[in-house]
Amino acid sequence: MGLLGKAVKKTIGIGSSKNDVKIAKLELEKAKIENASAVKMEFISNLDSILSYTKKNFDTMEKTVMSMKEECVSNITKIEELDSILENTTNKSDIKATKKSRNNLFYETTDKLYYLYLAKDFFSIMAMHESHIAIKEEKVLLVNKFLPFFNGEPVLEEGYGTEEDEDDDSVLGAFKEVGKEIKEAFVSSSKENSKKLSRFSLTEYSYKYSDKVDALVLPPVDDAITAFLKAIDEDNYSNILTQSNRVVESSPQEIKCPTCNNLINSTAKFCPSCGSKIELPKKSFCSNCGNELNAGDIFCSNCGSKV
Repeated sequence: MGLLGKAVKKTIGIGSSKNDVKIAKLELEKAKIENASAVKMEFISNLDSILSYTKKNFDTMEKTVMSMKEECVSNITKIEELDSILENTTNKSDIKATKKSRNNLFYETTDKLYYLYLAKDFFSIMAMHESHIAIKEEKVLLVNKFLPFFNGEPVLEEGYGTEEDEDDDSVLGAFKEVGKEIKEAFVSSSKENSKKLSRFSLTEYSYKYSDKVDALVLPPVDDAITAFLKAIDEDNYSNILTQSNRVVESSPQEIKCPTCNNLINSTAKFCPSCGSKIELPKKSFCSNCGNELNAGDIFCSNCGSKV
């Protein structure tokens, strides 16, 4: 029986000491490190699945987002018209009715804008994952939580996870606390991920865009979608462009072979002159708006965020 097992076993009898608690906690930290590795691997696997789903269902997903964007554009125009009416109306009953219509339309539009900002982040994260850029845990949780939106689920209408605190300063109380953490450390990574997802709130996450949403500023969701399309492999990119009736550039760029300096097609995988394998530098994207960055960029040319 390991140190952790012995320490936990002592909680049943008499003689538990503060030193035993320390030993149990040290063993627990080791277990947490091992479990964290398993959780991380499952997170990466989840991202791979979501990326695959996004590629296969891109056309439908894009239409969903673009339809919502069109509604927002239309609503914002109507709100501006109502604001203009309010500025030029003196009749109290007309003002009251106009304000009511304006407020109802405003709240409907801000709800949609929050979804558009999350959609922008979703496609940006997918572009970064396809480009093998490390994704922060918060953004992994975001795409897991937001994905059901594309199937019509109102993912912003969710509750918050709560936990009760227990105050017990005794040695036995300390062991109970360690015992709780032991259960968390030794559960499967699937349960651990579920726990993290239950605590992660999309509503809370989206509040960081509240100033822009209140000002009725549209997010650069088109740029994020374009960045995603550029990040996926060439064959899928061409297929998706065809399916979505997008315009494909007809004249491919030329680059120099790094070995013999011969000019070759930028899509070539091997140099036709010397046979060297062509490995283009990995693309990078703005973590805020998903815009493709150029080598050496310090700030994003689209949104101004620091790279």
